[in-house]
Amino acid sequence: MTTTVPERVRWAVEMLAPLPSDRLLEIGPGPGVAARLVADELVDGCLVAIDRSEVAVRRTTERNERHVAAGKVIVRHCPLERFDGSGGPFDKIYAINVNLLWVRDAKDELRRITTVLKPGGALYLFFEAPAPEKGNEIARRLRAVLSDAGFEPEETNIGAFLAFIARRPG
Repeated sequence: MTTTVPERVRWAVEMLAPLPSDRLLEIGPGPGVAARLVADELVDGCLVAIDRSEVAVRRTTERNERHVAAGKVIVRHCPLERFDGSGGPFDKIYAINVNLLWVRDAKDELRRITTVLKPGGALYLFFEAPAPEKGNEIARRLRAVLSDAGFEPEETNIGAFLAFIARRPG
């Protein structure tokens, strides 16, 4: 299964900079393109990808069949707030264009993230804003949500691409 890798996904994975032994959690892998790029970098690390969509789980599993068979990728069908943390604790947790944390109250999800992220670990949130004003809205809301949860977010903005890297509190 071949796919053109969208520029935002390539950029996000470069910023994520997965190390060979990292344990990672991807929230909302969609078709599994980023998961494949991340898994290609892993040697003895592991990526757990969770999605509430059965279609996304199937597509991610199919696209990453080789990595799933090798035990480098585990794909689960569940929403973040019900994720049991298996495969963790995680060095890095990431999501690309997943709106969950800024469009509604996400306290339960942020608590779950905090419990499965290693001390010193980081949460990476990536977005491609459709317009500058939408990027500003996403950034404003995420700064507030992450700060309220005790994270110290660092923000990077390159054109339409927006990234937040937030270290685990405590």
